[in-house]
Amino acid sequence: MDAYAWHPILEGDRAARALDALRAIARDLARVPRETNVGVLRPCEEVLFWAYATEVLSDNESHAAYDRALTALVNDAAHGEARRQADGLHGWLMPAWVLNHVAPADAANYLQTMDELLEQTLRAAPSHGYDLISGLAGQGIYLLDRLKPRDATETDVSGAAPPSASASAIALAHIVSHLERLAQHDGLNHTTWPRHALESKGEHRETAVCVSHGVVGAVGFLGRLCGTKYASPTARELFDSALAWTTAQWRTRLAAESPIEPVWCRGAAGSVAALAAAVAHAGGKAEALHDVAARCARNSLQRSPLNDVGLCHGTAGIAHMFNRLYQASGDLVLRDTAVAWMTRTLSQRHAHADVSESDIGGFATSFICAEGKETWKGYPNFLSGTVGTGLALLAAISSDVPNWDRLLICDFPAAPIIDSSW
Repeated sequence: MDAYAWHPILEGDRAARALDALRAIARDLARVPRETNVGVLRPCEEVLFWAYATEVLSDNESHAAYDRALTALVNDAAHGEARRQADGLHGWLMPAWVLNHVAPADAANYLQTMDELLEQTLRAAPSHGYDLISGLAGQGIYLLDRLKPRDATETDVSGAAPPSASASAIALAHIVSHLERLAQHDGLNHTTWPRHALESKGEHRETAVCVSHGVVGAVGFLGRLCGTKYASPTARELFDSALAWTTAQWRTRLAAESPIEPVWCRGAAGSVAALAAAVAHAGGKAEALHDVAARCARNSLQRSPLNDVGLCHGTAGIAHMFNRLYQASGDLVLRDTAVAWMTRTLSQRHAHADVSESDIGGFATSFICAEGKETWKGYPNFLSGTVGTGLALLAAISSDVPNWDRLLICDFPAAPIIDSSW
């Protein structure tokens, strides 16, 4: 399989249903108020959706919605609003990541300022841990994208050159130093990072081996760093040892054959996709992870159907993880697993119409209210809401590479790395 190509996984009636759902999501997002009863429709998330959706939805309303969202995001950047968000890739850095991804020339000064602010912040000890969502790993992903040369697969086709490497490269070195300082070694040439910050928030022990708030996020960043000229011997050593520990953890868990949560944020599918992608970015061969991916696919289908459809901990996220693994490997079992989970996603459309206060494109997100009662509401969000669900649907029916999923660290490099004999 040509790793530069992206192949739709849905055909016939499923593809038609996915396209209909995507159009409904787009129609509702174009009309949803910025302030909703369950949160804010962030301009950066809206821009990311329209940047990809307009490639398929070529109607005037979609293009107008993209222009409005991009203008709002650039204005926010110009006035420093995005800078005051919470720390992390999915906090105050997300607007900068999106602008760099889709329109770097429109916000060059803002992006350079963000790079410098991040470098200054990283000179001191990190205050938000090592994880992808709010810590060092996510900050590293942003910096790597800032330094990444642009090619024909990028959403932005302006030909804008990458920024001056000084602040970004120095900040990357700070991150590696912090990861080295925080690392724990088990005497078996394995590296992990401490769990105490997670456990103090009441998270489960398994969180330490996950993508969003665990070691897998750090491995994903280090793997990408090791594929660049900015990697140091220390970064490579940390990557190799942490990869060995994390892969062993998932191989052991999946060998038990008991159902394991497959979701992106804390589950098997997200971790396996991120680990395989990290190996590929680091210049390695990920065939050694094929047995883990195959077990993960079989195991995921034993899981009782999930009601949520979001990227973070829902069916669309699981489907997209297996879609990524299929696109990188050509393994039809992984494709069929992705199709199965995307079919479950489509089956959830309008499933909560009787209890939902609202929906977006027919999809609603589960919330637990103060009284402990579950409610369903339309939620215009990337990780947990219909923005991300729409992007996953789009990736299932489109031939465009979904580079937006770098935010999930499941993207593979655009060069053949994994043997199609998977």
